[in-house]
Amino acid sequence: NHIPTNRLATYPRIRPPSEAGTSSSGSIIEVLKPNHPNIHPTTVRTYAPIQSNASKIHSHRHQAEEMQPQAHAKQFEFHQVLTPETNQQTVYNTVATPLLQGILETTFQTHSTQTDKTSKPQSALLFSYGITNAGKTYTILGDLKEKTEAKWGIIPRAINDILDRIHQFPNRMGTVDLYLSFFEVYNEQLHDLLPKKSESKNIGLPAPALKVGERQGQTIVRGLTKHKIDNVQQGIELILAATNRRHTSSNNLNNNSSRSHCVCQLQLLPRPQLQGANTASFKSTSNDDDSIVSMNGYSTEEEVNHTTTKRIATIW
Repeated sequence: NHIPTNRLATYPRIRPPSEAGTSSSGSIIEVLKPNHPNIHPTTVRTYAPIQSNASKIHSHRHQAEEMQPQAHAKQFEFHQVLTPETNQQTVYNTVATPLLQGILETTFQTHSTQTDKTSKPQSALLFSYGITNAGKTYTILGDLKEKTEAKWGIIPRAINDILDRIHQFPNRMGTVDLYLSFFEVYNEQLHDLLPKKSESKNIGLPAPALKVGERQGQTIVRGLTKHKIDNVQQGIELILAATNRRHTSSNNLNNNSSRSHCVCQLQLLPRPQLQGANTASFKSTSNDDDSIVSMNGYSTEEEVNHTTTKRIATIW
C-alpha cells in the first residue's frame, strides 16, 4: 500500500479479457471504485481463477471458517489504474504528458537563458513491462499504419507534441532540434536498430555491439546513431524500420514476439548557432557523409559532444 512518489509512478493498463474462456474462468481482476467522486481509481484486487485449485481451497476455507470472500484476494496500489475502457489519448495524457511537460519547460527555459554549464542534463524514463501479448507494443507504439492518430501509441504522440512545441518558437533564441535513436538489448548486448547508411549496407553481417558510457552525469550509448526528424511521418518511418530489425520469434501467445528489450531515445539538442553561416548546411568535420549534426541525416554521441556544451534533454 505504498503511495507512489513523484519521482516514480506506476500505471497498470488492464487489457480487455479475451472472449475465449471468460465465462468459465470468471473475473480475476477487480478495479476498486474510489471513495470520492471525480477521483481516478488507484487500487486493483486480484483473485484466483474460479476453476483453479487455489480458488477451490479458499472456497472451502470460506465455508468452514466463515471468512469474507475477499480474504484470499491480493490488493495492489498504483498511481492510477487505466481500465480497459481507457483509450490511447487518455493513456498518453496520463502517463507521458507529465514527463514531457517537465522536460520541455526546463529545456526551453534553459536554452533561452544563460545557465550554469556544470548543471546536469534533464532526462526521463517511461518503461513498459508485461508478459507476451499483454499489449506493450500497442500502448507504446500503437497502430502506426493507421492514417488517423486515434490508435497511435505513446512514442508517435510524444514526437508530435515535441515537434509542435519546437515549431511554436521557430526564431526563438536557443531553439532545439529533435533527434531519434532506436536500439535493443539482446543477449546482454546493445545493438543499433537504425544504423548509419554505411553500416546498414552490410546486410547479413551482425551489427557491432555498442558500449554504455556516461557524460555530464547522464548515461549514454557510445556510437549510437541519431536521426534528426522534422515531422511525425519521418519519426514513424524510422520506428517502423527499427521494429522490423528487432529479434523476434513465435510462441504460443504471439507469432511475432520480441526477444529483446527495445529502447527509443528522444533527445532535444540545441541547434548550432553559427555566425555568417546557414545552419541548414552545417556539417561536422568528419569525412563520413553520414555525420551530419544539424538539419539533416545522422550523428553519433561523440559528434554531438563537439556541437554544444549546453544541457541535452533525453527521454527514453
